[in-house]
Amino acid sequence: MKNLIVAAVVFLALVHGYFYLSFGTFDACKAAAFRMINQQTSETGRALGSLVAGPIEARFRAKGALTCYRAAVLGEDPNVLLQ
Repeated sequence: MKNLIVAAVVFLALVHGYFYLSFGTFDACKAAAFRMINQQTSETGRALGSLVAGPIEARFRAKGALTCYRAAVLGEDPNVLLQ
């Protein structure tokens, strides 16, 4: 049982380390918002997305932590997850 807990803690540390290295944050919802913004094809879309990152993050938070992790780690389509 102790090994399972240690493995879960190590896994979560690695996932949040990935968030920090990729997006500059440890927060899954903020990382999901940044991933959604970075998926924009145009430079203008990414610039406008960075202005509205807060509301996008709030929408992810409203859907729950699992949605944040699915969008940030698995790369599922955030537009589908937020509907």
